[in-house]
Amino acid sequence: MDLEREKLVELGMCALLHDIGKVLIPDEILNKEGRFTDDEFEVMKRHTTYGRDVLMASSGMPLASLDVALGHHEAIDGSGYPRGTTGDAMSEWTKAVAITDAFDAITSDRVYRDARTSLDALRILNASRGTRYDPDLVTRFVQAVGIFPPGSVVELNNGFVCVVLETNEAERLRPRVLVVRYQGQNLDDPRPLDLARFRADRHKRPLQIARMLPPEQAGVDLHALRARGALGDIPTTAGAL
Repeated sequence: MDLEREKLVELGMCALLHDIGKVLIPDEILNKEGRFTDDEFEVMKRHTTYGRDVLMASSGMPLASLDVALGHHEAIDGSGYPRGTTGDAMSEWTKAVAITDAFDAITSDRVYRDARTSLDALRILNASRGTRYDPDLVTRFVQAVGIFPPGSVVELNNGFVCVVLETNEAERLRPRVLVVRYQGQNLDDPRPLDLARFRADRHKRPLQIARMLPPEQAGVDLHALRARGALGDIPTTAGAL
């Protein structure tokens, strides 16, 4: 979005603090396994106003962080909470954090369900463009993280199981990957692979991503790979940013 560094830092602070109100939600609700009752959900929804109040009482917080803490569960069509405001009343930062918060929630393990793939998350976000989420910001988000974001676990058409390292800007369906498993076995020496070099018009054995996999299903321990230095600075949760 061509933001200056000062604005990026402000947005980053807003994103880091957006859920601070959850510190005031009772643990038995916050960590509950299974669906909330209606009454429990009403309590959970209060984390937005709690967050605004906590930040308002704190010194040195960006004023924009109050808007984001209060409004990150609002929707541009007015169907969100706590106030039911529409897009024209939501700040740009609030709209942006609403998207990244949803992406993170979908692609992270929760006490009540397993993580879904980043591709699932992008499909959900895209289906809610113009209703729940700002359509322009959803498009920008997809462009930024790519179809296969760094940290995603994928299987190639030859059976290689890989971790996505980096998106190829010119060929978003062919990222740089790290081959970590083959035929059900972890490789002692994971190997980087640039899928853009293995297109049909460049290579007699073209390679492409066949499907995305949750790391647990694929038998991939992202944390262990990162501890070995194999992943550099990419995230260690599926699809995380």
